[in-house]
Amino acid sequence: MNVTMRRSAATALALVLAPLAMASPSAAAVGDRFVVDTQFYAGQSRVTEATGVFVGCKLVKDRAGTAEDLGGGVLRFTGDKRVLCAAGAKVVLHYIATFSPAATMVTGTWSVTSSSLSGVDVGDVGTLTGTAACTTQRNAGGCVRDTFTLTS
Repeated sequence: MNVTMRRSAATALALVLAPLAMASPSAAAVGDRFVVDTQFYAGQSRVTEATGVFVGCKLVKDRAGTAEDLGGGVLRFTGDKRVLCAAGAKVVLHYIATFSPAATMVTGTWSVTSSSLSGVDVGDVGTLTGTAACTTQRNAGGCVRDTFTLTS
């Protein structure tokens, strides 16, 4: 192969691979998650674990929320949370979750309604699970360990 053909092949390969190299390394991936011990008080709750795009997210603040008694000990929670991340980035998500005494845990879904966190877009969705295995902070009336996992 002569020098001109090698350069042409190298140029063609570079043009094919360039878009892949420019893809955002911080794009969210299915399974990225964060865990927060949601405190039952007006303050912020700390993120205790995070993976993927959520690494660097440290605090969660409940913006609005309601609890509805569906009978038989079943409760439905709806609301909005603001996730505070590194460099001032924020994610606002809306959640709908249900607590059932038979399951002894909270299950639900969430969707992103606003985001300045690179790799997290409005419309991204996920699952929410909550358990009692949390650490209650001083002045809180209890807590639940919520895990928010991205599904798409």
